[in-house]
Amino acid sequence: MINEREVLIFAFRYTLGRATYATGIMQDVLRSEWNRMSLPDQQLIKREINEAPSLGMEEVDAPGWKAILDWPLKEE
Repeated sequence: MINEREVLIFAFRYTLGRATYATGIMQDVLRSEWNRMSLPDQQLIKREINEAPSLGMEEVDAPGWKAILDWPLKEE
């Protein structure tokens, strides 16, 4: 059975780089869940944002993705 973590990662990967209203929703979800996420998941999200060939619509989506890169990582 799929768990919430997997759904969150799947949704993040789907929206990263897309120009869709779902991108803003996903960024909001990440903002609300960030402190509850594991350090490896936080690192995965930051790494995938850094490696993404596109961050969606530059003026709309990219600032939200780039802001995540400044969020603090959970301490081990």
